[in-house]
Amino acid sequence: MSIIADTLRDATAALVGDSVGAQVLAAAAATVVIAAAARRAFPPSPTDLKLPPSPPAWPFVGHLPLLASTKEPDKLIQKLAHEYGPVFSLKLGNVDVIVISNQELTQETLVKRGKIYAGRWVGKALAIGTENGQDLVMAPYGERWSHMRKIAHRVLTPLKITQLDARLDAESLRFVRHLVSTAGEPVEVKRHLMLYTVNIMLAKCLGITYDSPDDPALRSLCNDMLKIFELGGVGGIEDYYDSLLLNWVAMRHKRKEIDAVFARVHQGLVLGLILELKARLDDELAHGEDPAANRNLCYAEELLLSMEKDELTVNDIKQLLLDFLFAGMDTSAATLLWLHAYLINNPEHQARLHAEVDPIVKTHGRLPSLDDFEELPYTRAVIKEVAMISPVAPLGVPRQTTDTDTLAGYHIPARAQVIYNFVGIHDSVYDRDFRPDRWIESNNLGLMDGIFTFGAGRRMCPGVHLAAREMVLLVARVVACVQLSNAKGDGVKFDMTPAFGLTVLPKETVLVKSTVRGKQVRDLVEKGDAALARATSNQAAAK
Repeated sequence: MSIIADTLRDATAALVGDSVGAQVLAAAAATVVIAAAARRAFPPSPTDLKLPPSPPAWPFVGHLPLLASTKEPDKLIQKLAHEYGPVFSLKLGNVDVIVISNQELTQETLVKRGKIYAGRWVGKALAIGTENGQDLVMAPYGERWSHMRKIAHRVLTPLKITQLDARLDAESLRFVRHLVSTAGEPVEVKRHLMLYTVNIMLAKCLGITYDSPDDPALRSLCNDMLKIFELGGVGGIEDYYDSLLLNWVAMRHKRKEIDAVFARVHQGLVLGLILELKARLDDELAHGEDPAANRNLCYAEELLLSMEKDELTVNDIKQLLLDFLFAGMDTSAATLLWLHAYLINNPEHQARLHAEVDPIVKTHGRLPSLDDFEELPYTRAVIKEVAMISPVAPLGVPRQTTDTDTLAGYHIPARAQVIYNFVGIHDSVYDRDFRPDRWIESNNLGLMDGIFTFGAGRRMCPGVHLAAREMVLLVARVVACVQLSNAKGDGVKFDMTPAFGLTVLPKETVLVKSTVRGKQVRDLVEKGDAALARATSNQAAAK
């Protein structure tokens, strides 16, 4: 028993930190005693013997020590999938976990049996930030989720997101301008990619943008967002036992930090701006004015105007916009960061992208635009290849079964946590070579077709069409204007080892050096600066 205690102590320290590890261990010990008594009183049913295969587990704590023993759970999952097959199970405390790692079973569960696998497993940390699943992403599967999903799809349809084209145009120009103006100098592109995606989402959701990645307000927002990902992205020991004592001990330090972010972002920035916009709309309507007559409305304004018809509260709007912001800001920026590294490491693909966009610049005398979307097959193929080979959320957001099921001959219990191992799923179909031509050869350029990086079925990411447009435009303009190389030296390749997090980034800082590809593109960027200045001026006037 001392070995188990030592292992559990190490596990709790890894899950919640050394400072409270001893307290959590004591609470966990009490929980384990209760669980042991319950198991003796209520022996397992025969169906427990038919779960998918699993590695050896510790008594009462299951595989928690195994999970806590690594800082790279995605790689542990890959290893277990190779050993135990395309569907295997884990026991984390009292929670059954099912891991799915091939395309056939993913398609079967997310599409054909989508209702059973449409639930959402929510850890206690994220439950605080979402006010117990009052948003869309973490909402339990049911009528409220369906209602919120319908509203999200209405504002994120392919037709509606074309209203964002002017903002995408301005922000992509801002990014390219920085690469051109700093040509020959090392640039940490991650910060500027984050500015690009943050401004797109903030402009459309709340009508605001930032001018620099060094803006203190923007840095505070990004740090708060990363803090939520850090605290809620991986479940803690408190999520795997129904114990008030364990919950109280393990969540004390997390709750304090989450409450601080909640006050600054949820109730401060987002709710504050929504209430300002509501006051403005109320004033305009009281004076008989049409708010949409003189400006493009942001999502917050559109939803405020349809509150009564859509049966929404201000808090519903806040939670929906937070989902848009948190989901849209980090994932696209991370994918674009990987893409920069792949292009620098594989200059032959960068050369093919140059060849694709150069005729647009020479023939039309302008930079590529979203009007050229269908004329950029290789650009789209490269983006899709990066999303497949290096999914920025390799384990996704866990699902939860809404009912029992039988899958591949195994019993799947109700309320089980379900993890989709996207790397394993893609590896079951595709090789690991960086080969964008595979998508052109198969006439399969749609970002959702054949890969699961953006989910599938009922909980598929509703913002995938926006993500595709913002990535295609930025990549096309970058390769039209500059040649990318590693700031550490020409021909030096980046280390592509990933660093695990809720979003997975390269461990090595991606420092880029750009070389301007001629006077014409430099002149076009300078010409575009005037358009960016006008867009900024119009936004200030709207405010």
